[in-house]
Amino acid sequence: MAPRCHYRRRRLLQGLGAALLVGTLWPGAVTAQTQPGIVLVVSRARVLQESRAAQILARRERELTQRMQAEIDAVKAELADEEETLARLRPSMDRDAFDARAEAFRQRVVTERRDVQRRSAALQQVFRDAREQLVDALGPILERIRVERGASVILNADAVLAAAPAADVTAEVLAAFDASVPVPQVTLPNDLQLGPETPDPSPDAGPGLQLGPGPAPAAGPNSVPGAGDGGAQGFGN
Repeated sequence: MAPRCHYRRRRLLQGLGAALLVGTLWPGAVTAQTQPGIVLVVSRARVLQESRAAQILARRERELTQRMQAEIDAVKAELADEEETLARLRPSMDRDAFDARAEAFRQRVVTERRDVQRRSAALQQVFRDAREQLVDALGPILERIRVERGASVILNADAVLAAAPAADVTAEVLAAFDASVPVPQVTLPNDLQLGPETPDPSPDAGPGLQLGPGPAPAAGPNSVPGAGDGGAQGFGN
């Protein structure tokens, strides 16, 4: 029994000595598994708004929206002229003839309003799809930087309460994004072709179409019946 105990004690001492040697020459070999993982943060919103591709896409959206708004304004002006003509002709027209013409006018307003809503929604969808391409392109870039940095996770900086500046890799991600991600192609459907280009609006201008009718005029004795609901002043609501 004594020789066997001596043998076990010797093996134990040899194992302890090997562990101490590894810890002395390669300290990380012992502590690496107990150190917390590296955590990085990135502002996803900044990348998707300030990157070159995102900026060009936003300018393109503003430009096309302005062109659509110009077409809407032209139709509104045409409808307003027609409404004024109806109001002017009302005293001299046969009642049935006037009612028929006024009804045709109201139907045109309804049709134009629906067309504006359809085209506006289609244009917004085109750019939603284009922005989704940017979102899809961001994932592989984040994963590559995570691996290169040896991080266990990259968090969205917009949802983090506090982080060390060294943990923020937004600038690095932005540079990588600009270097590798092209501007998404924007292809308008055939029924959404717009008029000639107009100067790019102010960078502060929002992308939404200005469809509001503005203040409605007071009803007069020659006003078109129902103009407040379906006339040119109500167009675009």
